[in-house]
Amino acid sequence: MKKADEFEKYQEFLEKKSEPENDSGKGPESVLPEELRGLNWGALFLNLAWGIPMKVPIAWLCLVPFIGFFVPFVLWVKGNEWAWRNRKWRSIEHFRKTQERWSFYGFILIGVIIVAYLMVMSWMEHMISQYLPNVPI
Repeated sequence: MKKADEFEKYQEFLEKKSEPENDSGKGPESVLPEELRGLNWGALFLNLAWGIPMKVPIAWLCLVPFIGFFVPFVLWVKGNEWAWRNRKWRSIEHFRKTQERWSFYGFILIGVIIVAYLMVMSWMEHMISQYLPNVPI
């Protein structure tokens, strides 16, 4: 029984040792762990709403004419890095789950927008054909 307890403690020690240090929230000193590198879909679709709680001030540029068109794509590529550097996270897993949640809601929003667009186009086609029957669509 005692050897099993020692073995479990040793396994826990190895697991903790293999997990990289959490240096999130330290600004430029923070290094994004390799497993978190990649595109951030939540930052792309929900750019300003994502940027405020992630403490990424560049997200405010979404409101600037012309520049605001390109900012979501920059956030898409650099979002994970900036969110890791600008906010303290409990763990890598906490960061990953939070970003996955933002991505999920971003895809939901895009789906709702597409469905609404298709419904409006269908309604407009119906109205045009009903009130202007001689106009080709």
